[in-house]
Amino acid sequence: MKVYLAGPWARRDEVREMRDHIHRVAPEIEVISRWIDHVVTNAEDEQRIEAGNDIYDLDHSEAVVVANLEKSEGKSFEQGYAYKSRLPLIVIGERTNVFHHLGSVTIVANVDQAISALLRLHYGARSLASHI
Repeated sequence: MKVYLAGPWARRDEVREMRDHIHRVAPEIEVISRWIDHVVTNAEDEQRIEAGNDIYDLDHSEAVVVANLEKSEGKSFEQGYAYKSRLPLIVIGERTNVFHHLGSVTIVANVDQAISALLRLHYGARSLASHI
């Protein structure tokens, strides 16, 4: 299952740790967010390319997980894009805006709960027990 992991740029080290944990615990979940490992030079052309890469990664995801660690304009854009694209949206952390109250948004307390939600999406609720 291909998943986009969104989070605040300023806390990408924590998001990278979440990604690595997901890969260790649930190898069938592939986090495809390239931004997590990107080193920025702040060149305008590079920013445009990275924005395109993020959109590409979102378009090739089956779900979006949001590390809701702090406010972030990029993270807000990615959530809206996921919602408009009808991708399952799982938020790790507290509800911090009105859109988190939509019925299609799943709120979880930690990355392990996000993994469980993703596995339910991937395998279906009935066959989940045989995969954990």
